[in-house]
Amino acid sequence: LIVTFNRLEKLKKSIEASINAGFDSIFVIDNCSSDGTKEWLSAQNEMVLNCFFLDENKGGSGGFNYGLKKTVSVSENEWIFVFDDDAYVDINIISNFKNLQNEKKSQAYCSKVLDLQGKTCRMNVPFVRYPNGFLHSIRYLLSGDKYFCNLTSEQDVVSLSFVGAILHRDFISRNISHLKEDLFIYFDDLYFSYTANKNGERIIFSPELIIYHDVVTSKGVYPEWKVYYLVRNLILGTNVYKDNSPFGWVSVLFRVFKYFT
Repeated sequence: LIVTFNRLEKLKKSIEASINAGFDSIFVIDNCSSDGTKEWLSAQNEMVLNCFFLDENKGGSGGFNYGLKKTVSVSENEWIFVFDDDAYVDINIISNFKNLQNEKKSQAYCSKVLDLQGKTCRMNVPFVRYPNGFLHSIRYLLSGDKYFCNLTSEQDVVSLSFVGAILHRDFISRNISHLKEDLFIYFDDLYFSYTANKNGERIIFSPELIIYHDVVTSKGVYPEWKVYYLVRNLILGTNVYKDNSPFGWVSVLFRVFKYFT
């Protein structure tokens, strides 16, 4: 399942990598792109390609919400691999996943996400615990690595990213209501997985599952309009989830201060 918006050249690479990896079907949700994406997708004749076109840009949260529901309703696929249009799966990801599934430990997995230089994409590393509360917020600022998973071994985590998530159709059916469409971008995958985990769902990270994220790793958030969604969705999280929010008010204030700085 790939959600796209106005990144046609990267989408082409993502679809090519997915075809080479051997997926049974590829679902593409176009968020009302204006760069020729619809025309290009409509002209493709790959049998595995299933394309759906939204009438407006609903962001990542709206696109993935629609896409997850669609894959479950119109196909019999047991597992859904989820990623953005600027992500390219490793060619061995399916065979590696099948090896993991021999033990049937979970219905939700997340991948090791690397940039095109082979470095870790910090934005896509899952949490093993949340820095909720004053002391945890301070520790997170001083040594945030303690709150993220160890990228060298398989382990249970409390969040996942929609870049490299692998979800069973039953997991999706049970938890899709936790994916809030109005978030648009940022924290939609974190809140979704956080709530699922709080409700007893097990999420496993595996370094054997590799996906490449075509992003520039740098300090700061660009363009500036993205800061709005980061701050807004942090605050929305405390309102929607209240005492069970993954980030308490202290943690939110620290993060907002960092973004504005």
